[in-house]
Amino acid sequence: MDFLSTNSSGFFSSRIPLGLIRKISTKVNNLLIDRKYLSNQASSEYIVFDELNRLTYLSNIEKIINVEKLKEYLYEIICDITADYLDYKISTSELHVRWPDCDLIPPHQDNFYHCFVQPSSFKVLVPIEPIPSQNGFLNFANVSHDQEVLLHEASSVPAFSSYIPKNIISKLNIQWKSYKLDFGDISWHSINSIHFADSNCSDRIGYFLVFRFDHVKSQTNQVMQNKYQLVFKKHKKLLEEKNK
Repeated sequence: MDFLSTNSSGFFSSRIPLGLIRKISTKVNNLLIDRKYLSNQASSEYIVFDELNRLTYLSNIEKIINVEKLKEYLYEIICDITADYLDYKISTSELHVRWPDCDLIPPHQDNFYHCFVQPSSFKVLVPIEPIPSQNGFLNFANVSHDQEVLLHEASSVPAFSSYIPKNIISKLNIQWKSYKLDFGDISWHSINSIHFADSNCSDRIGYFLVFRFDHVKSQTNQVMQNKYQLVFKKHKKLLEEKNK
């Protein structure tokens, strides 16, 4: 992958029209109160709820809202991320919801569970509400986009199966950075970036869409997949014990 930056993350301001963001925000807010629809979708989509039965993750937002117009702007944005942008396609489109006092998201690398041979994918995050610093948004390590994938352990946080243990993180002497995002801003990160999110300490719900872009020649690593499957089994067991 030919990144235009050596960093593993970045952001761009005022790239999505405000009117489009407001339309998406309205549809997402309606979704959060449509319990019947969510129950029906639970059988066909990967949906995660917290202990208070609030939606926190939906694996495919395209069944809820028409994101074709949004995709047009996203493909314009990736021209500023990679030189070989014509070789990229959107593979997933997710909704993440950060409720007030939600669980923190532990430090992790997305490629631990995507298992690509090379860091040939990246993600674009589109907030549909302004993201102040206390709103539980992501913090990114100041590392290279091709940072090696570190050892992960099973997590007990729903929708986040694995994390990098503190004893490994502490050895890296990481400097963290975060982005304060307003309507129309986006952030992006390599799947090998290291990131985490604090709990949402504000009184507002934080929503953001996540689009993963994969290179057409991306290949998965079977050894990495085998390691991840073992961790994922432990993650499921931890959730079962937590919910007893």
